[in-house]
Amino acid sequence: MKGIIFAGCSFTWGQGLEYYSDLNDKVFVQNDGWPGITRVSHLEHIKNNRFSKIVSTHFNTFDVCRYSNGGCEDTSIQFVMNILNETNKKKVNEFIKDDFSYLIFQTSEPTRNVYTYIDTESNVEKEIPIKEVISDSENPAYLPFYQYIEQNFSNNFELFYNNFLETTFNKIKELFRLCDIAGIKCFIINWRDDYLTYIERNYMVDKLITIDYNNKNYKCIFDLMQSNLEKFDISNDINIPNNKDNHPTPFAHKIIANAIIKKIEEYEQPTIHSV
Repeated sequence: MKGIIFAGCSFTWGQGLEYYSDLNDKVFVQNDGWPGITRVSHLEHIKNNRFSKIVSTHFNTFDVCRYSNGGCEDTSIQFVMNILNETNKKKVNEFIKDDFSYLIFQTSEPTRNVYTYIDTESNVEKEIPIKEVISDSENPAYLPFYQYIEQNFSNNFELFYNNFLETTFNKIKELFRLCDIAGIKCFIINWRDDYLTYIERNYMVDKLITIDYNNKNYKCIFDLMQSNLEKFDISNDINIPNNKDNHPTPFAHKIIANAIIKKIEEYEQPTIHSV
């Protein structure tokens, strides 16, 4: 097996795993992950203990994640497109599409993505950050966008949001199509359940990674973590002074890794491909 691409947000990156390290060097990372708070040794601890490393180690191959922490579907897609060389932007790493067998795509919070629309007054294409619109809906700068919703979605924000979700999912779907052409098998694992309807509607259930734990099956990481916060949620597992971190614990990373391993092994079985 060749390498595995892991595209996702802070859950894939390994946010919070540094709390479980006893490494104490004093050199801080200024341009990697969270600037100024993650020590170099902590960063190495994260890379060596997140679920991507557990999976790649199991298959005796290598894993590649986004260089920086955080992100959304848009940034994850851009990351993979750089590897596929389907973008005009400068490549950010030394890898090419022929280096990989699989892509594991972790969905994030949809509102972190931008929405592209045509300003009805200026007739100019604009991008707008949906999360900021929702949290600051009274901002007059967003008035043209609300006029767009009024004219195109009968002033129904729910109708718009469903369209936004479908548009974002279609970007993921197109990415999977390009990966398939490149010979890279794609699977999707959800943070929340926002995209489940679209996965089912587009006959992509075979690409969905679900998680088994304690005789229950979970379709998203959020539901898994809510089932046992003491084991899966960092802030409920350890005491973090002056901070709250609701990212997955090392134990949660192992459970998620097992789900990914199971999915890949099912696909790797020769009987799956028999005609």
